[in-house]
Amino acid sequence: MSFTLAALIVAGLASTLLALVCYHLLSRLDGLERAVQGGLQAPTRRLTRHEFEQRFERAIARSRLASRVGDGLVIAVGAEFPESELAAALAHLPRADGVHLLPTHPRARQHLTERPITGAEVLESGLELGVTVTPFVFVIDAQHVRRSAPVTSTDELLELIRVST
Repeated sequence: MSFTLAALIVAGLASTLLALVCYHLLSRLDGLERAVQGGLQAPTRRLTRHEFEQRFERAIARSRLASRVGDGLVIAVGAEFPESELAAALAHLPRADGVHLLPTHPRARQHLTERPITGAEVLESGLELGVTVTPFVFVIDAQHVRRSAPVTSTDELLELIRVST
């Protein structure tokens, strides 16, 4: 084997290794972009690796939701939804396009299939979105989660619907 052939083989292996490293870094950058799209914010304290992974996975799940919805509000509703004043308020909206409901409890899903809210789309609840309490709202604009927080009153929710639709 000549020196030229050995140098060519080493250069080929080095370029293959460099390509694999670049692929890995670009895939991580893509994941980070999707997490930012899902509303991932900088932490206020130092996180453990497990906490960071949970936040990152939650943000990626939210970015998938934002990509699916595009623009509008996603309201996560729980078991209390059928009897809540929120259900009554949503049922009396003149237009519910842009409002998407995400049942987090089987009772809410059953209620939404029995008495659908006109114009509101019911989403699958299989995503891990980090919903801690219901009702929980996601404000989605241009396939980005702009705000995600629990809703404390029906008036606050109606104001969000008015602003976003």
